[in-house]
Parts: sequence; structure tokens; C-alpha cells
Amino acid sequence: MGAQQKIRSWLKALLLVEDGEKKDWIINTLRPKYNLPVFGRYFFPHIIYESIPDCQVSLIGELASKKDSTVIFPRGFGKTTWEKIDTLHDIVYATEPVILYISSTLQDAGFHFESMKSELENNEILRSVYGDLVPQVGSGNKAGKKWTSVHFETKNGVNIIARGAGRGRGVNIKNCRPTKIIIDDAETDEQVHSDMRRQKYHDWLSTVVVPSLDKRKGRIKMIGTVIHPECELLKFYGDKGGLFRKAIENDESIWEKYWSKEDLFKLRDGYTDENGKFINGIGLRAFSQEYLNEPINDDTVIFKREWLDKFTYESVPDLSRLDIKMAVDPNVGQSQMADFMGVCVMGRDRITGQRYVLDASRFKGPIEESDPSKQSQVTFFDGIYTKWNPIVAGIESLMLQRALFQVLSAKGKYRVRQIDPKGRDKVARAQYVEPLVAQGTILFSPSHVSLYNELVQFPNGAHDDMVDAFLYVNSLFDNSGVKLSVERSPMITAGLHTRRF
Repeated sequence: MGAQQKIRSWLKALLLVEDGEKKDWIINTLRPKYNLPVFGRYFFPHIIYESIPDCQVSLIGELASKKDSTVIFPRGFGKTTWEKIDTLHDIVYATEPVILYISSTLQDAGFHFESMKSELENNEILRSVYGDLVPQVGSGNKAGKKWTSVHFETKNGVNIIARGAGRGRGVNIKNCRPTKIIIDDAETDEQVHSDMRRQKYHDWLSTVVVPSLDKRKGRIKMIGTVIHPECELLKFYGDKGGLFRKAIENDESIWEKYWSKEDLFKLRDGYTDENGKFINGIGLRAFSQEYLNEPINDDTVIFKREWLDKFTYESVPDLSRLDIKMAVDPNVGQSQMADFMGVCVMGRDRITGQRYVLDASRFKGPIEESDPSKQSQVTFFDGIYTKWNPIVAGIESLMLQRALFQVLSAKGKYRVRQIDPKGRDKVARAQYVEPLVAQGTILFSPSHVSLYNELVQFPNGAHDDMVDAFLYVNSLFDNSGVKLSVERSPMITAGLHTRRF
């Protein structure tokens, strides 16, 4: 029986129960963990207000299992929500005397606790069935029960304790050790990218957390997303097993109703809104990590994140000292999966040789539009060209991409050159530019988020259109790794090397 059918059948049966017997009937029928979907839908309609997808049914089952296990699940697909409901079920039925909850920081754990405490304090449906489990606080609390954001104890004797990852010693409350330890998104990007900090966290888990578990019936649930190939979550999964899901499996979203594949692609790649404004996506690196549980290994990328973070500038330099050039990687399709048109503008200081990335942007659309009110590759190019007035604009002109160069050249008002990569692949061309980035010869603007995302993912990214333009514009300064073909209108030949300010 599916989750929705089970919920409907339970609600239908509830209508047949006498009013005086409903409370006991609800308590008895929802006690088994296999009815956790019904428990969640009935008591928390403000949270679980739509049908429960199949992916969450398997998630619920893994959370409720009486064994050590791992839940690797996409960000935003309900894993922490159902963990909270599972823990509230443990509380109202007093099945776990001591529960230890570990998050990346004590503050994050505290936010989670406040959410659970709020349900126990204010959820009238829950309170009407299971009673008031909130202890009296203040001077009247003779039993000395805790009710804080890091430790609370309910009237029926369940203790919930919070810890930040890597902090604190073992837990023992009234001679009881934790029977359940929940480790929820406890690893951070900063921690997992350090060998020393990964080892320190591993040692803390093995020498502090695991030994504090109740030896007879204790279990650990480790929940999260895979943020590094050597993260502790992935190791625990390899050792204990559990559930491993991706947002897209077999070319379909596992939660199509709420997160369609189209929406996921928009989140990853960005999209143009109804006003024609491009909204940046989170990029492949973040998407692969948070939604596919496939983190990109920094050891395989060419342009290191620390270089791009270090070598930046805050304001546009004095343009009168710069030779400004522009490069374009055209796109030849308009489908959801088609490449973007990538554009990069760079200025080189004639005195110091310092290079500045002045503009980096991308666009998806046709080369030209019959309707002048609609943007095209030509109008997008024209806007950037007019803004920066480059000495030259290089256009990649391979096969179908040559069409944009031909259209721009025919207009007779742009200083354009064809760029041919001479058969060199992108990685080979990137090797010419890598030392310039590593040494700080090239400075970046922090505002160029999409270029940053593409560079730190290259060559593993789903899109590298701005990277291509970035590599090409550097080649315009030193002719590295490409062949430049000067084919331009005679009308502008004489002014090719003339700057206008």
C-alpha cells in the first residue's frame, strides 16, 4: 500500500471511531514506525501539506530503521523535515530516553531544537492527543527539567541534547547513554577540504561519539549530502549502508511535482526571467554537491578557488591606461541543454602589464531577431561592445559558430576577428592561461559570479562558455594557443588600433 493510500485509509477509519475512543485509537495505531507517514501528515499538515513522494517514503523508512545507517539525500528534498518528525515521534512515545543531535555548529543544532520545541509547545493537534509534554520552567520547575535550545527534557522523561561537530565529551544523562545519535549535515566545506580537520573530526566521532552510545540498543543515523569524496558521511555509508539518492536519477527528477527537472536545470544554470533579466544559477559545482551527491574534486580542476579569491579588484581601474579587448564564444542552439553565448572583456595596463577582467556575461538566444524589441546575440554583443569600445573583438568561428562573425562583420561597425583554436582542446588552451591566474597577473571582479563558478569547475563543469571567452580574450593579448584571422570590413580597418574615449 502506497503512502497516500495508507493515509486515506487511516483517515477513513478514524471517522468510524467513536469520539470518546479516538484519542486512544490514534495513539495505538500511530505507535508503529511504519505509520510514520500518517503521523507526519496528520499532526503536521502545515509542514506535510502535499502528497508524500516515493523518494520520501524510502527516506522515512531508513530514518525509522532500528540500525546504524546513512541517509544521503539531496538538499531541499525533505531529509531534515522528516528527521524532525521522526524525532518527535520518538518523544511523544518515549521510545528513546536520550537522543543526541549533532549538527555542524551548536547554533545550527539550536535552531533545529527550537523548531521541535515549538511543535511541542504550540501544536494543538499534537497536544490534544499526547498531552502537554512541556515542563514548567522557572522557579516552579521542581524536577529541574531542562528546556533550552541545546538541551530539553519532556515531562515523559525524554532528553534531547545538542552538540556542535567536534565539540564536547560523551553524553550520560541520569546514568543513561544515548540510544539514538543523529548526525545531521555536520560536515562543512571548510572542514572537509583540510586533511587535518577531516582526521580530527573522524577521531572525535570514533573516540567520543561512538563510545557514548548505549551498548545494548544504541544506533547512529548519519544524514547529509556528500560534500567531499573523502567526507565522513560517505565513509559511514560504505561501512553501514543505508539510503543514497540523487535529485535526478535515470534522467528524471525523484520529486517531479515539487522539483521538476526543468526547475533543477534552472537552479543549476540560471535562467532569463519574464523581464528579460538573467538570473544566475548556483553552478555545476554546488549543484553536483548539494543535489547529485557528486562533489567535484578540487584536485582535478585547473583554476584553483584560492587563486580567484585572492587576486581581485574592487573598482574598475583607469581605462585610459588600458588596452581593452573582447572575446565571444557564440552559441548555436536554444534548447534547455544548449550552450550559452559567452562574452569576456579584459583590459591590460600598458605600463604594468596587469590584466583586469572587466566584463563577463552570457546569453542564450538566436543570432538575430526580427522583432527589434527582443534581445539576440547581436544586440547582446552590441551592448557590451558599445560599453567598453574594445580595440578588437575576437569571435570563435568554428563551423556553425562562424555565422555570428559573418553577421557582425557585415554590419561594418565592429572591429572583429575570427578566432580558430587550431584544434587545441580547452584544457590545452587553459594551460597557457593557468600561470597568469596563479601568479596574479589577471585580476578578477568579485561581481563576476558566473565566471567564477565556471572557472572553479573547469574542466568538469556542465557549461564553460565564459571560460572559453576568458581563454580567448587572453589569447588576443599574446596569441597563445589560437590562430587569429583578420577578416574585417574595409570601413574600419584604418581604425583598428585607435582607442576612443
